[in-house]
Amino acid sequence: MRRSGAVRAARRDFLLSLGCDAMQGYLFARPMPAAELERDVLAGSAS
Repeated sequence: MRRSGAVRAARRDFLLSLGCDAMQGYLFARPMPAAELERDVLAGSAS
């Protein structure tokens, strides 16, 4: 299961308890342009 909208740790924990294996949301990183994400990942500093 994949889910968008993990904004708080409690939501992340709930989704994990349901078997969610991938999620995204402000808990992990703010929205950003693809070029910025690529730059950060290549630099090893994705937030």
